[in-house]
Amino acid sequence: ALLSALFTFYQQNLKKRGLIMNQTKTAFHRRLVGYIEIGLFAALIVLAITYLKIQMPGKTMVHVGNALVVLSVLLLGFKRGSIASFLGLFIFDVFNGFAASVAFTLLEAGLVLVTVNAVYTYVFKKRDTRFNLVAVSIVAGLVKIVSRPVSIVAQQLVLGSSWNAAMAKVVEKMPATFFTAIVTAILVGILYYPMKHAIERFHPIGE
Repeated sequence: ALLSALFTFYQQNLKKRGLIMNQTKTAFHRRLVGYIEIGLFAALIVLAITYLKIQMPGKTMVHVGNALVVLSVLLLGFKRGSIASFLGLFIFDVFNGFAASVAFTLLEAGLVLVTVNAVYTYVFKKRDTRFNLVAVSIVAGLVKIVSRPVSIVAQQLVLGSSWNAAMAKVVEKMPATFFTAIVTAILVGILYYPMKHAIERFHPIGE
């Protein structure tokens, strides 16, 4: 009876150890996948702004980076999506001559990310219908359109420009912002579902 009890205890101990090992492996796998996804989205943002763009006057451009910022928070969740977006935008600005404005870029992105997450979570309850996705991306574009002039003026004043010069910069740069907002509204609804199918193999969407 004593041997039987000891054998039973040994088996249970082995099962517990195996369970702990499996849980540890699962947790490690999830963290690894999370880090990889953050890196991939950051790289996609850098590549998209670098190569998928239309250059406009005044060192401005229409690009798809804003669409990927929105997609990052929809697909990866607020925390990891924000990290990926900030990382991608920071790398692009620093290595492409926009280091002086990187702080303002990140502040604008932060406003977009917070607003998108709030609207998608609390208004649309994370229901990823095409209408909701387009609506969220339109909201993201509107936030960008509203925040961009404030950011430009603040940046120019910090750099020592006059108020008139700052407003001239706003007039010069805003057309690209409007077109980028339109591109965002179009692309989010198109790219979301293929990217969703790829990501949900590894974890629930938005987590």
